[in-house]
Amino acid sequence: MRIPTNSRIRAVVGASLATLAVAGIAGCGTGQSSGSASPHPAAATSVRSPTQRSQQSMPTAYRVITILPGMKLGPDGKLHDAFSPATLRVTQGQQVDVTVYNYDNMKHSFTSSALGVNEQLNPSPKNGEPGVTHFTFVANRAGTFTFECVDPCDMSNGGWSMAHQGYMIGSVTVAPQ
Repeated sequence: MRIPTNSRIRAVVGASLATLAVAGIAGCGTGQSSGSASPHPAAATSVRSPTQRSQQSMPTAYRVITILPGMKLGPDGKLHDAFSPATLRVTQGQQVDVTVYNYDNMKHSFTSSALGVNEQLNPSPKNGEPGVTHFTFVANRAGTFTFECVDPCDMSNGGWSMAHQGYMIGSVTVAPQ
């Protein structure tokens, strides 16, 4: 596995965060929560059933997650793979539109049986270029639900990040309507 240099990843992630910040500022007054990217409305192309449409009484929540290989320092003093951010917040009944940028050259997953989501996340096609995966789900129940990567990762550290919250385990908090 060839891992991009820290400076190259930091530059790419920094540019991505700057773009998201500008998108967030441009979205002021649109009724969307801060910290969410707002792609063109045509980007949300999922087909919803009549049941989902009746539950969909609020704007779609757009969320962006980045997977950074070996970039988050753990309490063990080693660098580990991580979802960033590892915590998402949405409202019950809301459609959640997720885009994942994976800078690792290995596949990962976004898996939550409680939310009914099991998405394979595209690996980076070449050093410094993310694999991009896009998916949607509806947050039907209020509560806090775990998502995780179920594909073996962070193997140089014995899979440590797969067993620790805030690394390759995250949470979705769904607030009641």
